[in-house]
Amino acid sequence: MVTLDPVFYYFVFRDKQTQREYKTYLTRVNSNNDRYGEFNLITPTDLALPSGMYEYFVYENDNDTDTDEDEMTELETGNAVVLGTEGEITAYDAPELIADVYTNS
Repeated sequence: MVTLDPVFYYFVFRDKQTQREYKTYLTRVNSNNDRYGEFNLITPTDLALPSGMYEYFVYENDNDTDTDEDEMTELETGNAVVLGTEGEITAYDAPELIADVYTNS
């Protein structure tokens, strides 16, 4: 997997519905394994991905500042599903009963 030294991994997630792209560099967790690359993506810390279906692209680069995919080597493409993201929860308190509107007389 590694052809550059040092190597930086650039991830692009493209929303299949809106075509909006989300991009970030991630650090490889298992650098001693040549069979596969393991990465941790923490939302929304690393990337704020809304729930949905995505096509992803992984590139390798010799620095972690470039964002032009045409200048990078594409390593992998695939599909990803984001099932839910933590966000602000809207909660409402029930109003207190002030007075009875209807009474039996």
